[in-house]
Amino acid sequence: MQYKLNIKSSLLLISMLLISFSTFSKAKNGEWVIVRGKVSHAAPDYFILDKGYKKVLVEMDDWDWFKEGYKILKGDRVIVQGKIDHDFLERRKIEANSVYVQGLNTYYYASSDDEETEPYHHHYFFETYEIPDEIKYDFTGTISRIDDREFVLNTGLREVTVDTEDMKYNPMDDKGLTQLKVGDAVRVYGDIENNFFTDDVLNANWIITLKKQ
Repeated sequence: MQYKLNIKSSLLLISMLLISFSTFSKAKNGEWVIVRGKVSHAAPDYFILDKGYKKVLVEMDDWDWFKEGYKILKGDRVIVQGKIDHDFLERRKIEANSVYVQGLNTYYYASSDDEETEPYHHHYFFETYEIPDEIKYDFTGTISRIDDREFVLNTGLREVTVDTEDMKYNPMDDKGLTQLKVGDAVRVYGDIENNFFTDDVLNANWIITLKKQ
């Protein structure tokens, strides 16, 4: 099964998160960015992202998926989310957290913690009180319950109900690459549906399964 991003229904997400390279060039060491472009060169532990007028080195410290037979190839069009790494005397680069390959409609996840320096672990914990309608949000947590096309995500602060009905595939069935189960750590992008009589629901646009390091 493939992680599919519906571009038409995610214009707000892209406008909020996809920065220009002019902004990228001003981003400081350790700041998070989302950029897209074409792969001009690929190797087992990095690739070069070409924007046409700007190239940037993209590193992934944990290529577990590469061992499983998947790889990013020259010519692939990708969307990269990661952290700016600009240590002293080093070339500016991105330590990738996830890579979306448009030709495969697939997301790959790896740790963005820089293995060249002392590693640390980061969390994404969000409170969902008073969230405006039609705003895209990013939640990370552990699946505590599954009910048909919905699951409950424990973010560490509270539980959030996630609805996958609008996705092009069922991430809870037994087919394809994505087969979510209770206990899995996942990252979910989507919008909050405020319900008057029931708890708020996060309508998932796409989901990344986080592998244990």
